[in-house]
Amino acid sequence: MDLATLLNVVSIFGGVFALILLFPLFYSHGSFSETIRYLLQPGWWSQIKGEQGEDFFATFEFYFWLFSAGFIGFLIRWGLGKLLDCPL
Repeated sequence: MDLATLLNVVSIFGGVFALILLFPLFYSHGSFSETIRYLLQPGWWSQIKGEQGEDFFATFEFYFWLFSAGFIGFLIRWGLGKLLDCPL
């Protein structure tokens, strides 16, 4: 396995580890099942029920959680690539 592939694998594991570590920060009050419910529920149904704000915040929180972990994985890959002189 070459160095670039190894760095990619390490960054993926780092991103998954970041997901696990950031989970209590975003979902400490046990609202993950509610977030999944809002993600699967159509937007028009949230408007009918008057839950547009809750739906928007839950969706934003979920995607920000995923983006944060992906960004951390990218930073791991970029930083190790710079350290070991292996370009992206």
